[in-house]
Amino acid sequence: MKWSDDRRQRFLEALDESGVVQYACDAAGMSRARMYQLRREDHDFAEEWDSAIERSVDRIEQRAINMAAHGWDEPVFGRVARDTDAQIGTVRKYDTGLMRFILQRRRPERYSEKLQIDNRVTKGDSEHVDLSRLDDEELAVWERLLDKAAVDEGTEPAQD
Repeated sequence: MKWSDDRRQRFLEALDESGVVQYACDAAGMSRARMYQLRREDHDFAEEWDSAIERSVDRIEQRAINMAAHGWDEPVFGRVARDTDAQIGTVRKYDTGLMRFILQRRRPERYSEKLQIDNRVTKGDSEHVDLSRLDDEELAVWERLLDKAAVDEGTEPAQD
C-alpha cells in the first residue's frame, strides 16, 4: 500500500490511543515492517511516533494511579427471590499491589525494598538466624516484628 498523509495520521492516532504498534499498523492498513522502515527513514515521523507512545503511556499511568488510589466499584450479587439472583450492591476494591508498585517506582528512597548487607539477625550473643532461608510470608512476619521493635524503642520503623 502507498504511504500517504492520511495513513500517517491514522497510524499516529491509533498509536496514541492504544500504544500498540500492531493495532496502529492495522488502522493505517500498513505492515509492521513497512512502518518500522518509515520510522528509520523519517526522523519527524519517528519523533511523532515516540510522542504518541508517550501520551498513551501517560494515560495508562494515570489510570493505574486512579485504580490504586481511588479503586473501583465491583458488583455484589445475591439471592433476591427463591430462584433469582441479582446485583444487590457494590463493594469498593483497591489494587494495593499496584499502589505499592507505583510508590516503589516514584519514591524508591522511601518505598523500595531495602538491600540487606547481612542476611543474619543476631539472637542473643552468638546465635544467628539466616533470613535467606525464609520464604516471603516468614520474611513479612520478621519485618512486622522488627517494625514493632523499632517503634517500642522509639526509632523509625522500616518504610515499605
